Amino acid sequence: MILNIGDDLRRRIRREIYLDCNEAYGKNNALEKLQEECVELAAAIIHYNDGRASQMDVITEVVDVLITCEKYVELSGCEGGLRSEFAFKIQRLRQRLNSKKGEGS
Repeated sequence: MILNIGDDLRRRIRREIYLDCNEAYGKNNALEKLQEECVELAAAIIHYNDGRASQMDVITEVVDVLITCEKYVELSGCEGGLRSEFAFKIQRLRQRLNSKKGEGS
């Protein structure tokens, strides 16, 4: 699981729920749902920035995206690739921050 929220039992329960979603809505639904949730998050951010949404509205959409991301990763079996890419991106971010600190000196 990509989210370190909850203990192993909770993760197993989430996996069962994701598998049930796969069975109920079909294999391709995970990506379609992820696209939908990302659009809703983008809209919530726009509305927050112009005063039409609260921070809680944004948090709600972030949680929807996180759950849907986790579901996609779990059902597609790409956790290894995700972990590798995540590590790469975090390291690259660290390098960029270090470079930026060096520019300020």
